[in-house]
Parts: sequence; C-alpha cells; structure tokens
Amino acid sequence: YRKTVALFGMDHIGCLVAQMLQVFDAKVIYTDIVRQSIETEQRLGLSYYYSFGAMLPNADILSFHCPLTVENQEILNKRNFPDEGRFHRSEYCSWKTYQS
Repeated sequence: YRKTVALFGMDHIGCLVAQMLQVFDAKVIYTDIVRQSIETEQRLGLSYYYSFGAMLPNADILSFHCPLTVENQEILNKRNFPDEGRFHRSEYCSWKTYQS
C-alpha cells in the first residue's frame, strides 16, 4: 500500500499490472524500449524512466514483464544490486540470471 512499484517492460501485461496497482494507491514507474502514449501514462498514473538504472533508486518493488534477451540478461546482478538487503527475491522469480 502506497509503495513505488517499478515495472520493467510495459507491454500488455505491464499495463494490466499497472491498472491493478491503482487499487493499492501505488506510484507506478516504468521503463521500456517504447514509451507509452501520454494518454496511457495519464490514465494509469505512470511515470516513465529512460533506463533501469535511473528507475531503480526510486523503487520499493520491482516487477519484470519482458522476455529474457541478450540485452537484459545481466540486469539482475550484484552490480545493479549492491545493497542485498534492499530487495528480496520473490518465490516466483524465474530468471536464471538472478544469482549472477
């Protein structure tokens, strides 16, 4: 409740998650290779960040909605998460690179 949720990937599923988060009065921030329209950002209360690195310091919760690719396979590594106590691994995390 009233947390900042960062969505990595804002396609169909990301938009549905953002819509569901409105019930929790969450601030929703996102990054994606394609920015949503201004209308969609306003309707869902989204704030766009140009990169994962720019978005991460503002996030309380991370949610990933993208395919695993060469470009993003190393995003969940110790370089991006030096403070291991800040985020906790979800039981539903399926990325093999989490332990990198």
